[in-house]
Amino acid sequence: MREKSTMNWSRATFFALGMTALGRALQIADGELGRNPYPAIMCLTIAILMSSLAIFTPRSSRIGQRGFTVVVTLCVMINFAQLVTKSPCVGVTSPDQLAPFAMGFAAAALLCGVMLADQGIARVSAFAGLLLIVAILGGWAILNRPNPHIDVYVFQTDSSAALANGHDPYELTFPNVFAPDTSLYAEGIVQDGRLQFGYPYLPETLFAVMPASLLHFDVRYAQLAAILGSAILIVAGNPSSLGFAAAILFLTTPRLFFVLEKSWTEPIVLLMLSATIACAIRWPRVLPIMLGLFLASKQYVPFAAILFFVGWRPMRQTILLLIKAGIIALIVTLPLVLWDISAFWHSAIALQFHQPFRYDALSYLSWIGESSFSKGAVVLIPFAALLSSVTLVLWRRRSIGFAASVAFCFLLFFAFNKQAFANYYFFVIGAMACAIAELAPNPNDPQLIAAPDRKDFAPAHVAGATN
Repeated sequence: MREKSTMNWSRATFFALGMTALGRALQIADGELGRNPYPAIMCLTIAILMSSLAIFTPRSSRIGQRGFTVVVTLCVMINFAQLVTKSPCVGVTSPDQLAPFAMGFAAAALLCGVMLADQGIARVSAFAGLLLIVAILGGWAILNRPNPHIDVYVFQTDSSAALANGHDPYELTFPNVFAPDTSLYAEGIVQDGRLQFGYPYLPETLFAVMPASLLHFDVRYAQLAAILGSAILIVAGNPSSLGFAAAILFLTTPRLFFVLEKSWTEPIVLLMLSATIACAIRWPRVLPIMLGLFLASKQYVPFAAILFFVGWRPMRQTILLLIKAGIIALIVTLPLVLWDISAFWHSAIALQFHQPFRYDALSYLSWIGESSFSKGAVVLIPFAALLSSVTLVLWRRRSIGFAASVAFCFLLFFAFNKQAFANYYFFVIGAMACAIAELAPNPNDPQLIAAPDRKDFAPAHVAGATN
């Protein structure tokens, strides 16, 4: 038991370092390669190294709870140092706008200190206070950036309005908010100043922002709720030192408010992953529903289905669970798909393969340059990286968890992709937080605030039990 506990703390430590390194990579140039690509690429490489160590932790590793707490404390300090030295949002720069953030970060730092040093009701109260601060600052960021200059916000706003009025969102066209620049889209996509495709994501993310739209709120409030919900589910899945530390690292990620400002859909994808992990640990009967919702959340996510074969769950049980999850995913997705199959295919599937190579992407391909690769290689390399990482994970499947596998595999997939920006890596950061939370709690940890039935943590019920 001691060796198992030590390996859990070691893996959690490596993931904490990976989250911090990846957060720094996004902070340098807002998730882009930047004019001087070396600092961001170096941080990205460190994040890959840390996640690799977390997956393939040697049995000789002996990092304990005290070492983990020290590392997390240092990582949180690094996060706050970055939060206060650069505007949390690109469009929020005036002193009047930044004053609430400064006060909020000061209060959040104190609450994080309580969460790391204390236990019981004090820790829970501090966590509730941290959630409230993030909610207030997130709302402040949204109010101060009512119309962010990005196409994703237009996609969600116009599509939700169209669906509310009974129109197929996949048959829409959108204005080119970057006009006269058309380089961000494939040739022929922009005609007469409009983008010739409809809603470019899967239906679930549109359904997720519909409540905010119907209430005439900014759709980003739904994404703010998803960020807060993810943190809550991380703690609910593992209400021990591991879970609280993971939530702290996630909520103090330097570019969190930047992702919110830009209205990217990854917070919703992350919410479904964190719900999947929480259900795998605590509410296994609901697991097929949440796994199905996760698999239906974005185009790249279905590749994660094979990663659910990690852990000690019997093969037959895993296959049955995936079948149930697949049915849920179809129930969520098919209504809008069947409305106009060709429009859905053009907007949500075919479009992704025609997107141009982005020299500003935070990836090794962009760093090396498109001219070094053939067009076929640009497509094949990220999938080769994904296949290789999946193979390695399945080889180690009895010693790692689902969220850890997702974080490791998709980090490599994005790092070798032609398009890789802050939103994709924000999802990976959240997946690393879930990976920390899915590690089996230390039964000797006096800070465990709940007393769940021990069978909830048995290998057969957990997405991936650890050694």
